[in-house]
Amino acid sequence: MLAMETQILQTLEYKLTIPSAHMFLVRYIEVDDANKSTVQLASYILDGTLLSYKLLRYCPSKLASAAMLIARNTQGMHPWSCALTNCAQYCEADVVIVARAVLAEKALIGPELTSVLKKYSRSVYGCVANTDIPNV
Repeated sequence: MLAMETQILQTLEYKLTIPSAHMFLVRYIEVDDANKSTVQLASYILDGTLLSYKLLRYCPSKLASAAMLIARNTQGMHPWSCALTNCAQYCEADVVIVARAVLAEKALIGPELTSVLKKYSRSVYGCVANTDIPNV
């Protein structure tokens, strides 16, 4: 059994990873053909989810979906697209629930947790931390 596992890993060239929210976001960005500001805003929102224990109850794919929905909505686009529905296998109503939880937790972040805000306030990241994010 162990020899077979070794052979499988060698065939895969040891390229193993866990399905993180970031990996899902990268896929959704590709499928959505998102512009640079949408990518930066969605990344900012998703990184902000790392600051909340309460958001751990949502699976990584739903957190990434919520970040995309919030970013698209903030930029005046339709919040959820057919391409995202096909890729993520979530309808807009499913994602809105998670997006509201993400925004609620974002509003509760204390002044001592400013690293994500500082990072995305830099011009390298499009200063997206200064963006007014409306409710969904």
